[in-house]
Amino acid sequence: MKNPVFIRARFPRSAHDETLQAQLVARDPLGFLEDEAWWEVYFHEADWEAVAAEFSSSWNLLPPPITPEVKRFDQENWNAQWEASIQPIVVSDRIMIAPSWHEVAETDDRLVLVVDPKMSFGTGYHQTTRLMLRLLENDVRAGDIVLDVGTGTGVLAIAAVRLGAAHAEGVDIDEWSTDNAFENAQKNGVEGSVRFIHGSLEHATGPYDKIYSNITKLDNIDMLTAYRDLLRPEGAMLLSGFYRDDVPEVRTALAKLKLTVTDELYEDEWAALRAVKEL
Repeated sequence: MKNPVFIRARFPRSAHDETLQAQLVARDPLGFLEDEAWWEVYFHEADWEAVAAEFSSSWNLLPPPITPEVKRFDQENWNAQWEASIQPIVVSDRIMIAPSWHEVAETDDRLVLVVDPKMSFGTGYHQTTRLMLRLLENDVRAGDIVLDVGTGTGVLAIAAVRLGAAHAEGVDIDEWSTDNAFENAQKNGVEGSVRFIHGSLEHATGPYDKIYSNITKLDNIDMLTAYRDLLRPEGAMLLSGFYRDDVPEVRTALAKLKLTVTDELYEDEWAALRAVKEL
């Protein structure tokens, strides 16, 4: 029998999600998968052993204690297990996300975004991805130039182009994300209208008509000035990755930069905002 080489750690949803995910992102996981009741992180076995040794004691001291459910996979079963976990997701009346191994027919009334996540954020399972897409489908305009920050699977950039944007750029600090995003763009037939950049926001050229940013609350707030400066006059930004209770803090940060909230959406405890530059 082969030794297990991959680890899936499943965490129950809690008020500590953002802190725990930030800890784990810094330890170079293979990726994440999220649902309403839980989220998962994947590591090579040796890497997970180091993470667990560093953090498990502090997780047990949290109120309530956090103990992930850990499962090991061998190399042979890895791809099958991963693909089985990804199912089509209905985002809205107009948009569905489906992996390529599930054939879903597109109609005049339904846009199907083909996304094979390969361990990247942006599968559609998480509320913030769905919230961003619901705002995006009413926000993007024909001819828009779009920036997608923390692009993950590239789903927001791809959706923008498929809904009429002329060009979309996605930036992500993880190289495997930008590679995956371009593969997904090819699956959706938009590879000629997107560019994915391995790097940080400083690699974005601008100006943009729209900026879409589904990252953490603190990262969003830290980058608001840069977003404002990259937007054209009357440009708009869509922001998510934070909780409903965080909205007053995000609104205050936007107002200080003369960015006006024009729309907001909620799903469960998660929130998304649309803001425009004041003239």
